[in-house]
Amino acid sequence: MIHHGGFIVKRPRFKFIGKLVDYFDNLDVDTISMFEIFAMVEKLGITYNVNVFWQLADKPIEVTQLKNDGDVMEMVSNLPRDHYVHLYLEAVVGFSEAEMDELGLGEPEMDEHGFGEPEMDEPELGEPRI
Repeated sequence: MIHHGGFIVKRPRFKFIGKLVDYFDNLDVDTISMFEIFAMVEKLGITYNVNVFWQLADKPIEVTQLKNDGDVMEMVSNLPRDHYVHLYLEAVVGFSEAEMDELGLGEPEMDEHGFGEPEMDEPELGEPRI
């Protein structure tokens, strides 16, 4: 079960503010990975960066962020009998690419020879110089 289109409030207790919920059934717990989770996010039409959090249906207060495949394996190893896991998608808040460029916060520009490499002048062919 994926909750999206909202944000997480952690105090005074966990709550997701958002009304969009989608279901993905019959997932193979032996092969599930972050790649598959982000493929599901993409199927929802979400094109912005998100943090993914998970919660077991029988533990409504605990929420844990999924950062890598090890976290996914931990989630799978804690599946309750009903096998329902709630995933919560929260947009990553930050500067847009255009804002970063405008502020000069983007990646350093590199010429075609690469960063830090000395440029060598090629010898000119032709008449020898005396």
